[in-house]
Amino acid sequence: MHRDELSRTRETTGDVWKTLWSVRLSLLALILVVGAVQIANYAWNAGLPNLANGVFKENSTWMYGSPPSWA
Repeated sequence: MHRDELSRTRETTGDVWKTLWSVRLSLLALILVVGAVQIANYAWNAGLPNLANGVFKENSTWMYGSPPSWA
């Protein structure tokens, strides 16, 4: 790399960090919302079949596509 390219890269990287710092609350909110959605998704996809099998003695592979036997 030439000196100009190296200094330009450092300036660009510094600008990115400055921008991220200026929008830190938005970035934190985004991380928390995405994390909450992932937790809810995992609970739905892993917890629901486990609940169906453990409590209601339903076949956990049928949980998403068919009505329960007690309905």
